[in-house]
Amino acid sequence: MVGLGILSPEPSHPLAVFASFESLLAATVLFSFPSAFAISSVAWLFDYEGKKGLKNAHGLLHILSALPVLAGIIITLESSLSTGTNLILTGVIALAAGGLVVTFPENYGSQSSWKEINKTVVNQFISKKVLQLIVAYSIFMGFPFAVSGSALIHFMSMISDFTPETFTPYYIIFIAVSLCVGILILLMKRINYRKLIVYPMIIVILFYFLLPILPTLLWFFILDGGYLFGSFLIQIGIILLVNESITENRATALAVITLLMAIPTLLTFFWNMVLDTIEWEMACVIAGALAIISLVYLNRAVKTHEEQ
Repeated sequence: MVGLGILSPEPSHPLAVFASFESLLAATVLFSFPSAFAISSVAWLFDYEGKKGLKNAHGLLHILSALPVLAGIIITLESSLSTGTNLILTGVIALAAGGLVVTFPENYGSQSSWKEINKTVVNQFISKKVLQLIVAYSIFMGFPFAVSGSALIHFMSMISDFTPETFTPYYIIFIAVSLCVGILILLMKRINYRKLIVYPMIIVILFYFLLPILPTLLWFFILDGGYLFGSFLIQIGIILLVNESITENRATALAVITLLMAIPTLLTFFWNMVLDTIEWEMACVIAGALAIISLVYLNRAVKTHEEQ
């Protein structure tokens, strides 16, 4: 997934595996550096390859991302090597997937001071309604993201014992979804933000309302495949829309907008406390309702862009 992180301003953060605050803090600080470079690379790719080039890059990357995931499945299920060796092999796969970074050209910097750059960034955010609406979407999706993140734990609690083979259907579904998204993006001749953002958001909304009635973990894997499909398309659409809306000091502006979109993650602990105090079914309904509000903001953002 490191390869996806190169093009995505919203990479996954599997930080819950750390046993202590010290190790979690160290991992978070270290992960922040490649995340910052990843954000800048998106602006670079848009500048040099254009909107279509960035779209095709995401499509190709989703297709290629299936390969390291498949390799990881084989290592997990078939390998008789030690845990340490498996971790090393997984790291090699991650480095190979992230090797695309070596193709980036050198950046000799800007002649403007950092104060001037950030002033233009603030002015762009204030003057561009599209950027404000996308940030609003991210804020309202804070709790729904917490629900989707805890859904796997909820359904895992339904089974008494599980093995690595238990998650094989999920990996297969993830590979299929990633391939479908990649092919769909590559075949899309004309970028239509309604097809990339608005319509997939409807799939995400259905995911939350259907969660309470799922009987087994397998059904969750299937429904989560639809959620991943919609989320991948929304993510690509937002990246393209934000890049198209930013005109000056793009790398810095994109980083700032991404930071604003990440503000809800600061409330993750609060959302988890809320989840502990309400019924699962109610949490899913609230998440679905907030997702509908988020859809309204996304639809307004797309409509505002179309009217410009």
